[in-house]
Amino acid sequence: MSDFLVKLNCNNILVILVLFVFGLNSSFVHSSEFDNELALKKAIALHENGVNGVNGAAESATEILLDIIKSNPKNSLATVYLGSAYTLIARDADNVVNKVRYSNRGIRYLDLALEISPENFYVRLIRAKVNSSLPKMFHRHEKATEDMLKLDDLYWSNGSNGSKSMAVSMISIYEQLIDRAPDKGPWKTRLNKTKKDSRG
Repeated sequence: MSDFLVKLNCNNILVILVLFVFGLNSSFVHSSEFDNELALKKAIALHENGVNGVNGAAESATEILLDIIKSNPKNSLATVYLGSAYTLIARDADNVVNKVRYSNRGIRYLDLALEISPENFYVRLIRAKVNSSLPKMFHRHEKATEDMLKLDDLYWSNGSNGSKSMAVSMISIYEQLIDRAPDKGPWKTRLNKTKKDSRG
């Protein structure tokens, strides 16, 4: 399990994109909603620190995310980041029992986020990256492939094609689909297209 969630390091760009999207949204009516958005941005930043191995960052992120979800149980982005944060805690746990416990807890929140927002691009993206990075013993690699195929559908069918930010996110997805599902689509062609789109 030494390479547990190493692939999550490619989330650096994703975190920047998500923070950028939230930074553009200034139309909050209620102060509690505004506070939740600020808290979510802080939690995402802490999550990223956790990805990079900063001690205690993932735990701090979970505390904030749990508070957000308590006030808004339908916040799918907070929910999927909570799931990811728990898997980071599992990655850094010092015994197998805690690795399994926190991994399973994270998986539950990843799946819950998808139940809340099955068509949300970023929920699918984070879930796909975490699922693909979990050890095989959790049997999540097939679900990761399903998520990646759905991301392809969301990217091309919902008007996302041509979006520079989403194109950047899709590059690593297509690179993996070439190996994971070679007969399911023209992945090399789409990879080249998204690379071009990502350059603007």
